[in-house]
Amino acid sequence: MTPHQIDQASFNRRLLLAVLLPLIVMLVLAGILLWQVHHLLSVTQRVDHTDQVIARAHRTEKLLVDSETGLRGYLLTSDPSFLEPYRQALPQVAPSLSQTR
Repeated sequence: MTPHQIDQASFNRRLLLAVLLPLIVMLVLAGILLWQVHHLLSVTQRVDHTDQVIARAHRTEKLLVDSETGLRGYLLTSDPSFLEPYRQALPQVAPSLSQTR
């Protein structure tokens, strides 16, 4: 082998390394990015679900407080008009509790 051939072989290896190394690094980084996006979407879905459960719990609590307030008003005054919030909330409490569970 002549020195010129050795230099050519060394140059070819270095050129191949200079092309492949950045390509491999980009592929690894793209894989990491895809994993992070997938993880972010998963976490976002869990946060949305938690927000929905909290909203249902607040609605159920409001229904229970309305029915309790109406019943208490009726028991204190014997005025049937105080039973209206109780009558409106009562049929909605069981389905709301079921949804929250």
